[in-house]
Amino acid sequence: MKILSLGIQNKILLAILAGVVSIGSFQLWEYKKKEHEKFVANKETSCKVQLKMGQDVVRRSRILRSLNFLAAANMNLADISGRMDEQSKRQDSEANATAREILRTAAVNDAFWKNQW
Repeated sequence: MKILSLGIQNKILLAILAGVVSIGSFQLWEYKKKEHEKFVANKETSCKVQLKMGQDVVRRSRILRSLNFLAAANMNLADISGRMDEQSKRQDSEANATAREILRTAAVNDAFWKNQW
């Protein structure tokens, strides 16, 4: 009986210990999560400040301002070129599909007439 009660007591103590460890690990996870969120917020703020400083430098410099406009124009041209490439690919695939359909139809007709003779 004594061994049984010691076993039960040990299991109860282990369950309590598991609960305490679980609560402690959750508290640690919450703390780390908050610290990470603070770190990310600080980095975002730092990036926004540096981006604003860079934009101010670009606005003040005539050469950088013209390069900025040129880069924007090049991006628009690249976008237009990309759309044209997509359109030509679509037209090529449609032409290929039409050619395949014509060949299938011809093969079916050929097989039909071979069976007729």
